[in-house]
Amino acid sequence: MTEARKPSPPVTKECAEFLEQLRSHFGYLFDDHGFQPVATTGDRFGEHCLVVVQSSHFRIRFMVHQGRVEASLGALSAPPTWDDRAAGEVVWFSMREVCEFLRCDPCPSAEDLRELGERLFRMSADVYLEWLSDSLRPVMDQASQLFGGDASGRARFLEYYDS
Repeated sequence: MTEARKPSPPVTKECAEFLEQLRSHFGYLFDDHGFQPVATTGDRFGEHCLVVVQSSHFRIRFMVHQGRVEASLGALSAPPTWDDRAAGEVVWFSMREVCEFLRCDPCPSAEDLRELGERLFRMSADVYLEWLSDSLRPVMDQASQLFGGDASGRARFLEYYDS
């Protein structure tokens, strides 16, 4: 039996364009993995927008601040807010870092992080979203497990994330 879908929240006028941009780059989330928007918040005439989408396993939070994009993954319990923390604990984790962990990439050095930061800063929002999409796609099943209840994997990830 198919689970009834909850209606999507109204999309703010400020976030409609950003949500369409996300659908364009991350179509597989919506088409293949059942992600649906659960929250959108926008302000300052589109300069800032928060979109949270979720599947039956985890949530992804996309934020845009004056053209700069951020993406984070969290459990279904992660609140749809701008803050990475809830009740003093980190609940939203950088998509880039989650993907690095799931690909078993070695922890980057400070120099590698500096170079990556400079390269990412120069990317347009569209190019950055495409880069994030290409990073997440091959590890979607592992991300679902990690945020959907794999306690031992979650402990290993938190150790990696805190290092």
